[in-house]
Amino acid sequence: HIETLDDNLKILKSGWAGLYVGSSDAQGAALILDGDSNGDGAGNDYASLQHNTDGKFYIKANAPAGTASAMMLQLGSDGDYGIISDEGSSTQLRWDNSTKIETTSGGATVTGTLTTTSGINAGSNISMADGVKLKCGTHDDLEISHNSSLGLIKNTVGNLYIDTTVTNGEIRFTSDGVNKNMIRAVRDAQVELYNNGHPSLVTD
Repeated sequence: HIETLDDNLKILKSGWAGLYVGSSDAQGAALILDGDSNGDGAGNDYASLQHNTDGKFYIKANAPAGTASAMMLQLGSDGDYGIISDEGSSTQLRWDNSTKIETTSGGATVTGTLTTTSGINAGSNISMADGVKLKCGTHDDLEISHNSSLGLIKNTVGNLYIDTTVTNGEIRFTSDGVNKNMIRAVRDAQVELYNNGHPSLVTD
């Protein structure tokens, strides 16, 4: 049955109970929530759940003029937030009420460890601060890092290989923006050692 309790609407029945809002001519349907002004559902200061004519479902949060809108997904009796989204600002994804992923004007900030199952495809540079290590291997056996005074490649298990499979491919150690050779090794050919950019020793 349907009844009003202190000006609230209550639907109570055994089994599944639902509130259905539909459009008989497919013009969309919405549940309007207006709790921050005069409650008339007019203007642009209400929240709504909408199923539009395009078949998409929308959750909208509008606020009175001069106030930024926000949408929160609150979970559990202790009031933790799973999602907080602020108009014109960030959206936060949270774990136990602690923000783990937050969008920014430049991208997103991840707090903690990001684990992927299919790799990372980067369309730009990956930047790491001094002292932060790029670690490879199940037990972090290979490290690449840089501090304020030097760069370091460190391998702690097995041999370290630098390999080329290109026909007549070269492996070079250079300086001055790759303009000056230090060591030049050519596949299936010679190895050259340089002094100040000039070859001093060439194998044959």
